[in-house]
Formats: sequence, C-alpha cells, structure tokens
Amino acid sequence: MADWAGVYNFDTSENLNTRVRRLERGEQYLRAGQLVTPSGKYAGVPTSLLDGNKIDLTSQDLATKGSIPPFGVSGNFGYSATTTSISIFWDGTNASVKLAIIRADGSAVQVPTGSLTVSGLSAGTQYGFLPFWSVFNNCGIGWVKGDVGSPQFAFTSAARTVVNSIQQSYQGREPLSSGFLLISTPASGTGGGTGTGGGGGGTGGSCVRLGTDIQTLGSINYVTEHLPQTDWIHIQAEGYDRSLDCTPDHPLYCPERGKTKAEEFKTGDWIITDHGLRKLLEPRMFFRNCTKVKVKMPHGHLFWANGYLSNNVKLAESP
Repeated sequence: MADWAGVYNFDTSENLNTRVRRLERGEQYLRAGQLVTPSGKYAGVPTSLLDGNKIDLTSQDLATKGSIPPFGVSGNFGYSATTTSISIFWDGTNASVKLAIIRADGSAVQVPTGSLTVSGLSAGTQYGFLPFWSVFNNCGIGWVKGDVGSPQFAFTSAARTVVNSIQQSYQGREPLSSGFLLISTPASGTGGGTGTGGGGGGTGGSCVRLGTDIQTLGSINYVTEHLPQTDWIHIQAEGYDRSLDCTPDHPLYCPERGKTKAEEFKTGDWIITDHGLRKLLEPRMFFRNCTKVKVKMPHGHLFWANGYLSNNVKLAESP
C-alpha cells in the first residue's frame, strides 16, 4: 500500500483525487431531492426522458422537430348538422365508430368517447376540423383553434391552409384525422353522416390529385372543387404508361366487381383503362400534403382520370 501511495502523489494537481473530482463534477446529483445537472462537458440522460432503461419519446422534456405520429387510427367520426351548428360524435352513436390509436410499437390506446357541438355557423357552408389526441391528457381529445364557431374549432375554406393543418401534428399531439375533417351545414333542415378517423383525408367522394388529366365520357361539362389531402394511393397498371394518384376511397372500376374503392384493389386485379383491361401492379399508399380535386357533373357518372375509368360526384352533392 505504501509503494502504491508513493506512485500516486495525492498532493499534486495531477493526482488521483483530482481525476475523481472531475468525474464527480460531470455526474448528476440530488440537491434537496431535486436532480441537478452538472456544468461539465458531459452529463447523464435526464431521468424524465427514461422509461426503465429506454428513452421515452413521449416525454415533454424531449426536444423534437415535428411530431412523432401514431401508426394509425381505427374508427370514424359521425356527425349531425343544422343550418347553424355541427355536432361531431366519436362514441359509437350517429354513425360514428369508437376511435383507437394503433402505435408503431404495437400498442393500442382507446380514445375516450365523447361529442362536440360547434354553433354560430352559416347555412350551406363547408367547415374543416382538426381533432388530435394529446399523450399527456387522458381526459379527452383536443381540437386545433379555428377561425369561426363557438367554441372556435371550425375552419372556413380560407383558413384551411397547410400552415394551420400542421398544428394538428405539433409535438405531443397525434392527429385523429388525415388533415381537415370536412363537414357541411345544410342549406335548410338537418343533415348527418360520417367523417374519417385515420385514413381518408376527412371527406369521401371522387377525388384525384391536382394535375390529373380528366376526360368525361361523352364530353359532358364538369366543375371541380379543390380540397387539402394527406393520404394517397398510387395506381399503376401493368404495361400502361400512365399512373394515377387518388384518395383511398376514389371509385375505380374492376370488371369482376364493378365500382371499387382504390384501397380495395390488390396486386394482379384487373382494372379498366382507356386502353382496355390491364392488370394492376402493387398499389402503393403514400402521405403528402397536397390538393385533391372533386369532379362534379350535372349528369352522367363516368370519366377518365389519367386514363383510369372513375366515378364522379353528383353536381348537387354537398362537398
């Protein structure tokens, strides 16, 4: 022991005690029961970021750029509407299906059931809503603040921008709809229906991506409506030089099944194109903030969308 002590002179600035103190300065310690982070060049991971021996990506102390999205959402919203109000349901009533968040780790979170009524709206007008789930709040779902309504959760067409829709995916929020949940008040009387939960962009109908070549059968005149959209399916037929990007619920035509939603097509299915029947290559789902186009015709139902036979939206239908 004496020989060892002679090698390490504890009285010099480079001795072992100094090196131990350096380690101590770099280690977290408790002061009055609170964890103190040292001022050294290295530090341990804050305990608030740990879940056992794993880093917890849901911690409010985690600094991220963008949100950490869930794997998906099952279920759907239902709604009823008057000329001045919209009631949204996610409790299994009014055509709604209870919502559940399926996360990437395989876990599932049942969203507490409930409903929301927004008043102070105008008749015959389409509004958008941005519901989200906060992982730090087990009381109920949240809604991005809009520009109209009481409470102010409704977005008019002018306010349905990508900048506003991003708020649905802020850190700590998980979107419960793919972009704006779109619901219209009736021009008179009452109305009702369903809205999508996890996949469909908030509204149904014949919707293709902006820039799609549209040719109606019989050269029938048509009008279009442009709306935001996040979820898309890429359709490509074998031996055909044109492809189509459309919403998952866009109606295409299969000779065996007739009118079929794009999301229901499988690899090898036959699909009708303006060059005859073609076998479908693997449909591909992708996500991108873009614009969808609703095609509306006064009569007739069919049009070519980049050469793929599609079904229209009736001109009188509310968007």
